[in-house]
Amino acid sequence: MMDRSEQGIALIAVIWALALLSIIAANMSVDASTSTRIARNIDESAVAQAAADAGIQRAILDLETSTTTAGAAGFRSDGTVYAWRFSNSAVLISIKDEASKTARAGAMLAAGAVLALIAGVFLLVCVTQLLALIMPDWAAALVVALAVGIPAAILISKGRDRLKVPMPGKTIENVKENVEWMKNQTRS
Repeated sequence: MMDRSEQGIALIAVIWALALLSIIAANMSVDASTSTRIARNIDESAVAQAAADAGIQRAILDLETSTTTAGAAGFRSDGTVYAWRFSNSAVLISIKDEASKTARAGAMLAAGAVLALIAGVFLLVCVTQLLALIMPDWAAALVVALAVGIPAAILISKGRDRLKVPMPGKTIENVKENVEWMKNQTRS
């Protein structure tokens, strides 16, 4: 039989063992809960990525079919937001035509061309008056031709620079990320 001091030490050892086992069980429970949340987040991220990809493909399909089908009512490219369901996800689709930016550049180019034409007319008047050797008239025509020709050259240069077709950088970047993500998913 044990004496009272040995029973007390045994009781303390059992209590410490139970406390240690409780801490280990609680830690395992927290780890399991965290792992479950991480798995849920990965799943939700994959679903959102698939829904976004489906939305892009849906918009492309609609644009392709609406241009080939006469009178087809589809997505407008004016920035209107359309709600679309994919599986259990709500997808918002918006298409914006980038060609409107080139219209302003074309207008600047046309204005520059008109001013260049006017400058050409004044230069011709100047040459004509030079040939006629009437000094005051040609000097005035030269000043006017330079005053119109310099802004024309500037407008033509700026319009030409802005007429370059804008590249949808963010869309290209997103598509590259989607392709990389899909490659990683198929390897796993």
